[in-house]
This record gives sequence, C-alpha cells and structure tokens, in this order.
Amino acid sequence: MIKYSATVASAGTEFSPYLFKGNMIKTIEFCAENGFDAVELHIRKADDIDTSSIDKVCQKHNIKISTIGTGLGYTLDGLFLTDNDDIKRGQAIARLKEHIDIASILHCGVIIGSMRGRIPEGHKQDKERAMKNYSESLLLLADYAEKKGVTILLEPVNRYENNFHNSSIEMRDFIKKLGSNKIKILLDTFHMNIEEHGLTGMYDSIKECKDFLGHMHFADSNRRRPGAGHIDFAGILKTLNEINYDGYAAFEYLPWPEPEIASVEGLKYIKSLNISG
Repeated sequence: MIKYSATVASAGTEFSPYLFKGNMIKTIEFCAENGFDAVELHIRKADDIDTSSIDKVCQKHNIKISTIGTGLGYTLDGLFLTDNDDIKRGQAIARLKEHIDIASILHCGVIIGSMRGRIPEGHKQDKERAMKNYSESLLLLADYAEKKGVTILLEPVNRYENNFHNSSIEMRDFIKKLGSNKIKILLDTFHMNIEEHGLTGMYDSIKECKDFLGHMHFADSNRRRPGAGHIDFAGILKTLNEINYDGYAAFEYLPWPEPEIASVEGLKYIKSLNISG
C-alpha cells in the first residue's frame, strides 16, 4: 500500500513547491490529524530543526518522517556536487552528511535533487571533471549512508531546471552504473510530465525503474495539487500497484490557494481514485 507524505520546508519563496513552510511541529500535528502517513522535511542545515522534538511529536501522533529534502542547500547556499571548486564541493558533501545524520535518527531517506548541481557549459574537460566529481561524491556519500542505515534518493529534474539526467531512464542507468544499493531513484510526476513521452511514457518509465524506485513526488502538470492539472493519477497509481510499490508518495507542489486546503484536497483527490489501496 502506498503511503502519503506532505512537504514542509524550513525556508523558501512563495514560488517554492512546498506545501508548508516554517513551524514543522505544527505541520506534523496537522498532517497527522488530516490523514497523512508521513511528512517530508526540507531543511537548509541540520540546526534548522530540533530532531529530538520532531521525533517525539511523530511518536505521539503516530506519524513518520518519510524523507529529508536537501535542495535549500543549493538554492540558498549554492552548494552542489558537480562543483569543480574542491572546497565548495567539500562543503556540499559535508552538508549532505549532516542530512544523512538526521535521517539516521528519524529513520528516513535523503533526497538529492537540486544539490546535484549542473554540468558546466563550454570545455569538454570541465564537463568530464564535473561528472567525475559528481559520481565520486555520490559514492562517498553512499558509503557514509550505508554505515548510517540511510538510503539516498536521486531525482531526475526537467530540462528547464537542470541540464543533465533529466529523464527517469537516464537516471536509472546512471544509478545502475554506480552500483550502490544505497542509491535509489525518486520519480516526480511534475518532471516526468515534461520529460517522458506522453502519459503512457510515464507509466512505462515507472515500470522500467521498478527495481530502483525508492520514492515518489506527486504534483500535477501545473505544479498544483493532484487533480488540478491534466496528469492521469489514476494511471500512475495503477502502475505503482502493478509493480508492488509500497513506499511513500510525497506531495511536493505549490500551496495554492493555501497550504491546508492544498494538502487536504490533494490527499482527498488521490484517495478518491480508490486505486492506491
């Protein structure tokens, strides 16, 4: 049975696709009261949150933390793994290790999406070096994550936001080549709607990635709640059931018209499809 998670961020702009921002304790309580199985925390740095307090409130309300999002380290601090500056790349690795430490306490996965960075334009040598840095950094982080009992989730991001590993198959093949069982793929329906070939392409991609699939993000084609755009979530849910996916689907979309309505209506719509179990 698929489990549902709501996103909450410690920071971000009005255009950031997080349902809630700010008080994470209140968000966890709200989500527990309104039918969510878990909450996905998007944090900039480890000291953004009181891990002990979050763990306690989750236990009190019988709700989990599904995942830790790391993108704020890129958008606010400019840290990323393809960086050819050794010092800054080292800072990115150190930041991600902090996220892994938190995840080990909260028993959840760690997402690497924006913090992958971009591949530099121009000289071939710079591009090759960036990819080498990226691969080596990920393997280093995977080794650290294995010791902590944490899974890393790599997210394909659409071509308008990133310039490599945009499609699910590109990312799957890259993960397969890395060869670490602590690195899985995160598929986001918003990005898939841009990069995969039509609706059936989204279904096919899920099936092609089934052995590597560790997490899902749900957002409709306009990055609003499921049901507010044209993505066929009934087909998505049917496909996930066909591959026996029993992980989390986190709602990562714009909080329109407001967080409480967007989250509850999104969950209500998905459950109304009566396909997810």
